[in-house]
Amino acid sequence: VVGVARDWIPVAGAELSSWLVLVAEGGLLGAASISGAYGVRALGSPRSQWGAVLRRGVLGGWLAVVAVAIWAAPMPLVGDPSPLRVSGRLAAAFVAITGLIGLWGDLAAPLRRARARSRNIFELPRALIEELLPGAEDMRRRLRDEERAQLAADLHARVLPDLRRAAGDASAGSDLRQTLEDVEQLMHARQSVVLEEYGLVAALEWLAERTQGRTPLVVDVELDGSAVDDPESLPKPVARAAFRIALLALDNVVRHAEATRAAMRLKIDPGQMSLSIVDDGRGFHAGATRGTGRGLRDMRGAAAEVGAAIRTTSSERGTEVQLTWSVAADPVNDSA
Repeated sequence: VVGVARDWIPVAGAELSSWLVLVAEGGLLGAASISGAYGVRALGSPRSQWGAVLRRGVLGGWLAVVAVAIWAAPMPLVGDPSPLRVSGRLAAAFVAITGLIGLWGDLAAPLRRARARSRNIFELPRALIEELLPGAEDMRRRLRDEERAQLAADLHARVLPDLRRAAGDASAGSDLRQTLEDVEQLMHARQSVVLEEYGLVAALEWLAERTQGRTPLVVDVELDGSAVDDPESLPKPVARAAFRIALLALDNVVRHAEATRAAMRLKIDPGQMSLSIVDDGRGFHAGATRGTGRGLRDMRGAAAEVGAAIRTTSSERGTEVQLTWSVAADPVNDSA
C-alpha cells in the first residue's frame, strides 16, 4: 500500500495526493498495530518484571508511530514524500522489533521442550522440528498415552494375576513379592485408572492410601484453590504429568529418604497449578542423589513435556519437589 501510494504521489494532484498519504498512513498504522499485538501476546504474563517493561516499550513505540503518522498525514507535498518516508521507516522498524519479540515468544516454549528431550546438541534440531510441526506434539502425546494405557492393561490382565498367585504361595520368596511390587509400580506409573476416571485429586488420594498401606510412611494430601470444587479443571496431559511426578517423588521418599511423614500439596487456580511433595527425611546431603538420579530425570522429562517447571530443594530437614504449570506460559491441548 505504501509503495503504490509513493509511486502515485509525484504524478497526482494536490487533492489526490492527500488521499494517497492518508491511505499509506492507514496501512502503516494497521501493520504496526497487528505486529504490536503479536509482540505483546508473546510476552505472556504481565506480572513478570521484564514482561511489564517490554509491554511498556511496545506501547511507547506504537504511540510514537501514531504520533509521526499524525504529523505526516497533513503534509502531502506533491513530488516530496519525505514525511511519508520518515513515517514508513519508523513503522518498519517497529514492525521488525515487535515481530522478533513475537517470534521469540512463539519459539521459547518449543525450544525449552526440545532441549529437555534432547540428550545432546545433535538431537536438538530434530526435536525442535518435531515441536514446531503442526499437530506433532499432540500426536506424539496421544500415541504415548495410548501405548501406556495398553501396557497397563496388558500387565493387569496377563502378568499380575500369575504373580499374585505365586506370591500367595507360602513357598514364594521375598524376591518374587518384590517383583510383584515393582510390576505394580510400573503399571501405575504408566497409567492410573483412578486418574483417568476420577481426576488428579482422587488419584493423589489413592496414591497416598496405597503408599501408607505398603510402607510405614504417613502421607497427607492437602488441597487448595479450585482443586476442591473442580477436580477435573486441569488438562488431561498436565494431570497425567503431575500424577507421574507425585508417584516418582513418593517412590524416592520410600526408597531413599528414611522419612516418617510426607505431604502432597495441590493448588489449582484458573489457568495454573502447583504440586509440592514434601518429606521429613534425610535429604540429598547423605548421598541419596545417587539413588534418586533416574527418578529426578524422569520427573524433569514429564514436566518438560507439558511445559511445566520443576524445582527440587533438599536439606537435613527433608526434601521438597515442586511442580508448577501455567497455561499462559505454555498452553496444553487437551485433545488426548
